Amino acid sequence: SGDLHARAPVRGVGDEYDELASGMNAMLDRVERLMGGLRHAGDAIAHDLRSPLTRLRSRLEAALIEVDNGRADPTESLIQALEDTDGVLKTFNAVLAISRLQAAGQVPNPQLFDPAELCSGLAELHQQLCAANAPAFSAPPSTRLHPRADRPPAAVPRPADA
Repeated sequence: SGDLHARAPVRGVGDEYDELASGMNAMLDRVERLMGGLRHAGDAIAHDLRSPLTRLRSRLEAALIEVDNGRADPTESLIQALEDTDGVLKTFNAVLAISRLQAAGQVPNPQLFDPAELCSGLAELHQQLCAANAPAFSAPPSTRLHPRADRPPAAVPRPADA
């Protein structure tokens, strides 16, 4: 009745009943692990979305006040709300993907990607961020690596997005 720790007794005599009990216990162990992973995924999603959703609500509330007072364009406020919502959806999808990876213990749909493109995007971002405060920054990419992963290189923010 909901107790995920309950197991069938194994008597230790090695008969069919012990085999059946051992098989059921192994299945119950797996169900317990999967339920724990599901709980963890839900907790991670809730935790990681709390701030973006709070920020979205605050911006929507401020936009409503500004529009009501005639100090803001309703269309611009809606465009900003859509952009903020897209950010929340990206966060949700990222947390969900991470939770799925953790639950599966492996990459579910590995694809070949070019790490040089990933590194190039990161280097470009850091070049612009460091330009005013640091000496020249460069990161020549290597083309010798060809890993399989479930994270496309497009996930790296470009300087215009940062």
